[in-house]
Amino acid sequence: MNPPMPKLRERLICVTAALIATLACGCGTTAPSETFYTQAARTSAARADDQTAQQAPKGNDLLGVWEGTTFARRSSERGRVGAQQLVTITLIEGKNSAVTGYYKCAYSNQNCLGQNTTGKVVVASLKDSSILVRVMLPDATSSMFRGHVANSSVIGGYSVYGGGGLLEQGDWRAQRSY
Repeated sequence: MNPPMPKLRERLICVTAALIATLACGCGTTAPSETFYTQAARTSAARADDQTAQQAPKGNDLLGVWEGTTFARRSSERGRVGAQQLVTITLIEGKNSAVTGYYKCAYSNQNCLGQNTTGKVVVASLKDSSILVRVMLPDATSSMFRGHVANSSVIGGYSVYGGGGLLEQGDWRAQRSY
């Protein structure tokens, strides 16, 4: 018969290993699929694809001013589910043809998460019709915007990360105005 101490030690080692594995997965750089599409949005996007049958956007179609809204579906902050903000993302060509830019958030039906009204675009890409924009915010949180572009409009989602965890997630709609 084994003494109880080694079994306890084995359990502690297993629990510790599981905790470390969980934390490592949570701190990865690849974001989980964060887009919450409503049925109407999926139908609208599919209809736009069918009607336009256009070529995929070119890389320079990424640059410009994207104006739209965010709608929170999940939030770690109490009372923010359903929060809407007016969001403007300005994308410009920087050094060595890298895309950079600026982020502005304004009140719609609630203040911007963490009172972050500005930010800096650190990553932006457009591959086929998929757009990805990562914004660093003043309080060291970051926002990730992803979506499908058709006819200078984007339908997608956003996620806000901070401290190794997901703070907020929801829908993002925007139109390229310039």
